[in-house]
Amino acid sequence: MGIAAKEMKIRAGSIILFYDKLTKESPGIKTGYNQTGIFVTGNEILFCRGKKILTVKVETIRGTKVTIYEPSDRELMPNIADYFNLSRQNYRLFKLGVRALGIGNHEVFSQPIIMPLLRKHMNQDDYEHAWIEFISKLRKSDYIFTFNSKSILSRLIASIDNGSWSHCGIYLGDEEIYEMTTKGTVKRNIDVYKKMFIHIGAYRHFRMTEEKRNSIDEYSKTLTYSAYPYLKAFNLGIRTYFGLVNEDDPVEIPTPNGIIYRGEYYLVSYV
Repeated sequence: MGIAAKEMKIRAGSIILFYDKLTKESPGIKTGYNQTGIFVTGNEILFCRGKKILTVKVETIRGTKVTIYEPSDRELMPNIADYFNLSRQNYRLFKLGVRALGIGNHEVFSQPIIMPLLRKHMNQDDYEHAWIEFISKLRKSDYIFTFNSKSILSRLIASIDNGSWSHCGIYLGDEEIYEMTTKGTVKRNIDVYKKMFIHIGAYRHFRMTEEKRNSIDEYSKTLTYSAYPYLKAFNLGIRTYFGLVNEDDPVEIPTPNGIIYRGEYYLVSYV
């Protein structure tokens, strides 16, 4: 080891880069590392090898060198440790966290969850209040994700995609969304999802600027009708089911939850 870990006072939420001989990924040309681990205690780290999340003592890591560092926002370190602790059973959530750290998307760790479950509201008034709050937080260009708890197809998609959602669209502002449905591309009011059995959430790119947000107005003018790509959707579903989708590939067509698993978006609000 290049660092005498036993002599260091390492805090939970710190990050360790190292080389793991059993990991299939090739090491970086400049760094020589192929693994990122997260300290969840002073000497215990978690890291993901393939689809398996491992817990090891830092002293057991052997390699040519190791780099340990703290994230720039140290106040988030407890949240980072909590996030990875809670992701021990979901390798896609774990890798989402690693990607988010790598690109500086610390918004992911500023909240307790990123894949929320459907809220159970006590009554209609409670739901109305939650809906108004949800709408108030929306901004142009947010991704809008939905899940219909009464739909078998929606349940199937969310299950195969290993996430909370089965469908997504783009928020255009003024409570209008643009989305691809089985009838083709449509613009419609977000109120079509205002039902207590529908789970809805909004996600925002961590590098979204006001300039980029306003560009959605020009984008919306270019939108044209296109038919639903049934064959592509079927092929993507099959590849997702068998774990053949590469979420690190920037040209890979993402699934609904795959958009989130890439680590560039964070949860804004949900109902």
